[in-house]
Amino acid sequence: MRQRLAMARGLLGAPDVLLLDEPTLGLDPLGARDLRRFLRDDVIRGAGRTAIVGTNDPAEAKALGDRILLLDHGRLLRETVPARLDAELGL
Repeated sequence: MRQRLAMARGLLGAPDVLLLDEPTLGLDPLGARDLRRFLRDDVIRGAGRTAIVGTNDPAEAKALGDRILLLDHGRLLRETVPARLDAELGL
C-alpha cells in the first residue's frame, strides 16, 4: 500500500518525466507484474511520459524499458534494448 500511495503522490502533478528507483521492490510477484503493466501501459506510454528507472532486476528493465543503460559504479558500460539484455548480461 505504501508503494501505491507513493506512486499516486508522485503522479499528482502530472509530471512529464518520472524518476523511479526500484519501483517494485518488496512487492510479491503478482503485485510487481501488475505495477509494471500499469506503469508501462498507463503511466508512461499511455500518457506519453518519459521514465528513468533504476533497477537491479533484468525482468523489470525488460518490462519497462525501451533503452537500457548498463552501469558499473556510475560508469556507462553499454547501451542495449530489452531483446538483447539477457545476451548482454550473459544470462
